[in-house]
Amino acid sequence: MADSVTSWLNTAGNHAIDKVRTTELLAELGRTTDEKRRNVLINKICQGNLKLVYTTVKSYSDRRRLRWGTELSADLLQEGVLGLRHAVSRYDASRNTRISTIAVPWIKQKLGRYMIQKEQPIYVPENLVHEVNHLKTHGCLSNTKRTPKNTRLVDLARYATAEPLSLDKPMGSDDDAITLADILEQPSTEGSATSQDKAILKLRDLLAQAQVEPKVQDLVMEYAKGGRLSTAATRVKVSQTHARRLVDGAIAKMRELV
Repeated sequence: MADSVTSWLNTAGNHAIDKVRTTELLAELGRTTDEKRRNVLINKICQGNLKLVYTTVKSYSDRRRLRWGTELSADLLQEGVLGLRHAVSRYDASRNTRISTIAVPWIKQKLGRYMIQKEQPIYVPENLVHEVNHLKTHGCLSNTKRTPKNTRLVDLARYATAEPLSLDKPMGSDDDAITLADILEQPSTEGSATSQDKAILKLRDLLAQAQVEPKVQDLVMEYAKGGRLSTAATRVKVSQTHARRLVDGAIAKMRELV
């Protein structure tokens, strides 16, 4: 038995229509005032252009690194159809614009809002969620010229992308990676918060014993807490170009002590 995504794609192939037929139906839709006839035409146009929904949803899933072929994919395809239907029902034939130009933004909006509702236990503005996703992927805001005016929202976005202290997270260069577990003694298991505190204190003591410069100590500490070197360098006002070299040097000094 075919899964839901395969069944959906088979339906899309069976009802596909070409651009010429789509244009004819859209023109007829613009001339029709009868509501029942309009619904019939909208259904025909949407069923005939399900391939547009598929390509948009697949691109969105790849960009968000979502696993394709799951129930989530089927849900996104259905949301994409709602976006296409919304675009077709509001299509203005007098503008002589391709339906794909109008439909793709509506489909993406439906997908974005669906994922926000699915992922967020509390309401978060859609533009902020996009900023959080962009920060996670690229380590910076999507467009510095269009940064949200509310700086607290930007701070929230940066905080949401921060990663907790991880003993098995590699630090250092790729060819000589080292984790905090290689440097620190294994923390106790009495509680995650207590373990992290002990690990942080141990790291600070090792940095001091290794006679690492105070600013470099701050850089390593921020890197260990946040998990992102570029963010740590920005916070302690260290050039990102030299941040990796400074961290590698501090790790080499600590290695001599353990």
